[in-house]
Amino acid sequence: MYKKPKKRFVYDKDIQRKIYSVSKKVVVDDINEYNRIHPKGRIIKANIFGTISRGEMGVYVRKYANKRYGSDIDVVCLVEEKFKAPKSWHFMNNWGGFDEYMVDTVERHLPELGERKDLPLHPIKFLIFVPGKHDIKLAKQYSGIDERHSRRNGWPVHTWYVDKPALRRYNR
Repeated sequence: MYKKPKKRFVYDKDIQRKIYSVSKKVVVDDINEYNRIHPKGRIIKANIFGTISRGEMGVYVRKYANKRYGSDIDVVCLVEEKFKAPKSWHFMNNWGGFDEYMVDTVERHLPELGERKDLPLHPIKFLIFVPGKHDIKLAKQYSGIDERHSRRNGWPVHTWYVDKPALRRYNR
């Protein structure tokens, strides 16, 4: 198991706000595009948690787990059962609680952050939770899928996307 390296630096508040707003736009646009093309297996809800929600995005002193150079953006997505990831999303792992995909990078949309050729600086990852396929206990333990559970554990969670009609159908 890899241990995260210390951060060389954490971005200032202005850059944190810019990363947050640009990333939110990228995520919501990606979800809207996915849902437009896929009438079944839609993304119902997307929450972010971790360093972006705490305003602690930064760059590590060395690359982390041979995957990236800085903080990532984890977006946990509740999806309908017939979800099928687009081929453009890079499958990374199945954690039992969700499937993990890299869908984009922050630096692609904020060139002032710089860009690395070998690994992403700040990947945007979708953690896909499919009811009936993934374990909700694991998803709650490692992600911000359940806002109340996460807040009780001291993890700030922000909802970036919600399809209210689909969520009502899901909660029945």
